[in-house]
Amino acid sequence: MTPETGIVILNYGTYEQTIRNADILLAHNPSVFVAIVDNRSPGDDYEKLCAHYADSENAAVIDSGENGGYSKGNNCGIRALLERFPDTKYIGIMNPDVRCEEENLIAKLTGLLESHEDMALIAPLMLEHNKLNLRKMGWNKPTFRELFVSKLYFLGRILKSYDVRYADAVAPNLLRFDTVQGSFFIIRRDVFEKIGFFDEGVFMYSEEDILAARIRRLDKNYYAGVCLDSTYVHEHDFTRKDLKRRRANLKAKAVSERYYLKNYSGMGSVKRGLIRAAGGVYINVTVPVGEVLHRISARHSNDSNL
Repeated sequence: MTPETGIVILNYGTYEQTIRNADILLAHNPSVFVAIVDNRSPGDDYEKLCAHYADSENAAVIDSGENGGYSKGNNCGIRALLERFPDTKYIGIMNPDVRCEEENLIAKLTGLLESHEDMALIAPLMLEHNKLNLRKMGWNKPTFRELFVSKLYFLGRILKSYDVRYADAVAPNLLRFDTVQGSFFIIRRDVFEKIGFFDEGVFMYSEEDILAARIRRLDKNYYAGVCLDSTYVHEHDFTRKDLKRRRANLKAKAVSERYYLKNYSGMGSVKRGLIRAAGGVYINVTVPVGEVLHRISARHSNDSNL
């Protein structure tokens, strides 16, 4: 029987976490099918995943063939899923560090999609360490002011203290945004297919804004919904990264952001250049200075505790 919803999970070096969370999802949502894509992990992740799901009727493991990043890896899983079940109606994208423990969560989300025809995709509220970050629940197309000011640390802190964001309520339990977190969402298969799934022009980062822009181009009335009475847990590791790794991540984000700005933002070259310059200051000046101040503060705190 063709499952109404297929979920794609992209694995890279986290097979134990992937297995644990995929099994939790399947235990609470027995009618879905899970396609696990191993994105050419180092070690024996693919073999471990294959062995675990060898006899499963609700899951399959796929070798991506290369580590082409988030978008390309997920697209590999989507195409394999639709080749196996061509009549699948909804597609879910779920990171391996996402835990969904609510009973029949997928059916609840797809039911909301059924009853709101202009809603292209939906996600529950995301919890991180039992906390809800209101700025991460969903957002609209980022403006020049938001992108520029966010990179000017002290100015950003001042202006953000007066920055109030509103969201339209579609229903008592449903808010309307342009996009939601890419860690977990359910999208209409026909919408996803018409836009060509994820844009593989980015390796990682900015996928949510790019997805929203592609959906707006398809139909400006489409929106992303956030279900207020359901949650999932994003098992983030909040261990502080060293300066080298932080800067590497920020540079990777900047590359993806430039791709988004050029191809999807509608901003001219002057605004794009200002955002890029502000980003350079943040990566090369603000972050290193902040790291020095953090070390001084930590050392002072340790000395005061002696």
